[in-house]
Amino acid sequence: AYDSSETVQPDPSLWSTYLATVTANSATAPDATNTAALIDDGASNDSHQVYINNPIYPADTPFRLKCWFKDVDRRYAVMTIYTSGKWVAGLFDLQAGTVADTDYSGADWSVTGSGISSAGSGWYECWIDVTISAAGGTSYLIISPSNSTTIGSGGLVSYTGSNKQFLAWHPTIVSDTASYQFVARQDFTADVTNAISVPGGAKLSATAGIGWSGMLGTDGTTTNFTTCTINA
Repeated sequence: AYDSSETVQPDPSLWSTYLATVTANSATAPDATNTAALIDDGASNDSHQVYINNPIYPADTPFRLKCWFKDVDRRYAVMTIYTSGKWVAGLFDLQAGTVADTDYSGADWSVTGSGISSAGSGWYECWIDVTISAAGGTSYLIISPSNSTTIGSGGLVSYTGSNKQFLAWHPTIVSDTASYQFVARQDFTADVTNAISVPGGAKLSATAGIGWSGMLGTDGTTTNFTTCTINA
């Protein structure tokens, strides 16, 4: 679960980059706060990635991966979950306001739906509906720019960057039983009175004012957060 006090952008202190740069608090987001992240594709030839390792997701259960994007001068944005030759991905046209492409690969990995809707002021809410099995190794949630309308190998697009940019805000997973943000390993605040169960067997529980140490992820490992403040 997440609330509005959480960081709602790909934060450079939490996300890694490959042949791309990300700058926090660069523009006004759809909620009218200055929390949108600016992603630049650099000038190298390859895919251009902003990513986190081992995002928590409900394995073998349908869920929606979504993010808000806005074109600056890089027209296409891609969302991908990848692990060891398996992936699900969606590519979105931020000028036309259309889903340009979806792609998936691997046993028990599939994209079952997709969509894009205007959020005003040039912003689009973009999503893919997916079902994926447990990763069985390191997995990655990747946000990346593209110069074309076709997803390539690995759920990404390789090309020579030209320092073009788009804005990103609020990468999120939504399932039947919970909605939480892909911002693993960060401080956050939760408003709870009882333990909260989230997909994959993860559970939060704590006493008001007591720090919480982590959650059990779908692969049986613990994802530790620095701080959890419980407002009962």
